[in-house]
Amino acid sequence: GEPRTPRLFQQTEVECVDGTTQQLPFPSESTIQKGTSDKGVIFYDIVTPRVKQVIRNHYDCQTLTGARLENQPTTVGACVGSHFDERFSWSELLSPVFSGKDVLSPLTLALLEDSGFYRVFYDGSSNSPFGLGAGCDFVERDCILDDAVPTYATGTFCNSVTVVRPSGRFDANENDILCDPTHTKMALCDLFDTTEVPKAYDGSFDGNNIRYFSDANLASRSPHADFCPLPSLDIGIDCTDPETASGQLYYLHEEYGPTSRCINARTSAGRVRPACLRTICNDDSRTVTVAGLVCEFDGEEHDIERLVPGFGATLTCPKLSSVCPHLFCPAGCSGRGVCNYDTHECDCFDQNDTSMSCNLDIGTRDPSQIPPSPSPVLVGVNWPSSSNPADSPSSQYASSAVVKTTRSVVMLSLLSASCLSR
Repeated sequence: GEPRTPRLFQQTEVECVDGTTQQLPFPSESTIQKGTSDKGVIFYDIVTPRVKQVIRNHYDCQTLTGARLENQPTTVGACVGSHFDERFSWSELLSPVFSGKDVLSPLTLALLEDSGFYRVFYDGSSNSPFGLGAGCDFVERDCILDDAVPTYATGTFCNSVTVVRPSGRFDANENDILCDPTHTKMALCDLFDTTEVPKAYDGSFDGNNIRYFSDANLASRSPHADFCPLPSLDIGIDCTDPETASGQLYYLHEEYGPTSRCINARTSAGRVRPACLRTICNDDSRTVTVAGLVCEFDGEEHDIERLVPGFGATLTCPKLSSVCPHLFCPAGCSGRGVCNYDTHECDCFDQNDTSMSCNLDIGTRDPSQIPPSPSPVLVGVNWPSSSNPADSPSSQYASSAVVKTTRSVVMLSLLSASCLSR
């Protein structure tokens, strides 16, 4: 096809995300565009057609110009990000940090299609729950406002300060336990009082010049997420895995397995601790049922005495888009239509296209007929040796947030000017 970036390549002076400049061949503005946040942070967006429409549909924000690239260094010598930005794409396969619940989303497939080298079948993708349908504010405003998690970011970011023992370990029993953004695992909030962390954390906050709280001592250790605090410190409890249930049951009627999800809860005594409960996504009514209770709207609260007899507990209904992302505009409308969040259906650009995901011109393919690809090798992964947070140093939990080395190679190859063509 016709190259997006004119040949022969010309050396261009490019302002990099770290503030330096480099002379290098660089994709045209029809592929990547530079921007600056209201905090003065330089970033770059991928603005190719399918990527642009898929990311607009994902956030329910039809004014976005493209998908944000990571603005923190993940590849030595790289001028622009080699992943999608962690702050906006935490559960995306091509974000920089491994969450354990990453999905192959329409965004990654849109990038592959826009490269001109691939014909993609979007029906093989899954909607990423992170920020799905959260609106323009999720992208354009801060993750924390007035020391609180704003409505558009509820269930995604957190403001609970995690207490660390002098040994450098943290105990889940001494902290608020939350659901991670995918509502599959329990986690602690990556937010600390920097005046109270032990020496084991020396250097953990180096480079963090972004503060979101009125108390400037409160900070996150997540540079790739622009230091936004996330419930991402894994404590070894996965609601979808029955093998993690042993010794973990806190409430009556908890269930662990593929149909269970993490549901935020608190006891009448004030203990903040989620429950693993059977969860059903209701397609017809577009509601979610948790432990037999129907959640009519996001954030609805149910008082359930049967979970803690004699005391009771309050469950907070999760966002439908977080636990049932498949109910929203399948495959991100394949970048060929607009996601209507009132109906959860795609309005295809092609009026003759009546397919659910606007894929009439590309069709579908039985996944069983697609030859398997070898799994990527994860470099430098050191998994925690214990699921008990009291027995494992916090550094081990941090190691589960490994840089996606092999995936950066994929992104870099797609961003190279030689790959992108019309």
